[in-house]
Amino acid sequence: MARDETAMMERGQFFTFYQDDGTTVDSTGGAHLEGCERVFEDLDYSQYGVKPARSNKKVTCRLVRNASGGTLGRALFAQFKTNGTTADVLGGQVSGVGDTVGQIGGVVDEFITESVPANALFWLVIEGPSTMIAANGTDINAGLNVIPTTGGKFIAQDTTVAAGAATFNQIQGAIGRLTLQSTEADNERIVLVRRMA
Repeated sequence: MARDETAMMERGQFFTFYQDDGTTVDSTGGAHLEGCERVFEDLDYSQYGVKPARSNKKVTCRLVRNASGGTLGRALFAQFKTNGTTADVLGGQVSGVGDTVGQIGGVVDEFITESVPANALFWLVIEGPSTMIAANGTDINAGLNVIPTTGGKFIAQDTTVAAGAATFNQIQGAIGRLTLQSTEADNERIVLVRRMA
């Protein structure tokens, strides 16, 4: 399949290549697909049959490989792998959940129903509406920017930090804007994800 052809899977799925023995996951199978992008309608992909619309927006996703060595949960911020040996690693693989402001990445497809296994290919939301999980019970008003924290969850952007590098990290490291107030830990809320890379 060429990179620019129709994507091999819809949202809510992941794909794993196996070596010739049929049981060992191949960490390089489908490498030519890493980093390809597809624009989806913002639909509720958890529904069977006709998928109801969630908004009139589009969602840009990038097909990435879970290069973390472990599993990744749905609706969490994942950071792009940056310590690879080839120049094209940034954007085609993720190295785990992003838990520090300033990391570059996207949101693991919220419609995946089980954890993404190591070396599987899956959709990472890089722009548009996506469900994310709140880290704590602090009120975060709709419209505010959110940033990644422990476990790949989100917290409110801290606009009180001193000038300098910390301020730039808070600005550049924003995942996106919250669309509905979050008041409790583990609230699932739609974030308008902004493109980072």
